[in-house]
Amino acid sequence: MLRLKSWLTGMGWALLALTLGATSVVAAAGAAEPRPWQFGMQPPATVVEERLSTFHDALLIIIALITAFVLGQPVYVILRFNHQRNPVASRTFHNTVIEMLWTVVPVLILVIIAIPS
Repeated sequence: MLRLKSWLTGMGWALLALTLGATSVVAAAGAAEPRPWQFGMQPPATVVEERLSTFHDALLIIIALITAFVLGQPVYVILRFNHQRNPVASRTFHNTVIEMLWTVVPVLILVIIAIPS
């Protein structure tokens, strides 16, 4: 008991004051807690968090568009080039334009994402 009492008189009180001060600053920042079935991030408490939330929402739209495009490609191929509509398969296996596009377009998307981040 004597050890605990002597510890609290010195460094312990300073640590306790620092902890309570940090806790009050965090509580005063207005950080919200997550709600059940919440969509998106918590309401922003600072300007930086607001910009991050906006950037997150923009990336969500970009990812949704990429996902829809990638899903649309096999659906188009299944419907357009099935055996009933196209009984003789094409022998085409090189297409320079398509090869350039599937190399350049992802790089452009990554550059567009990297600029604001």
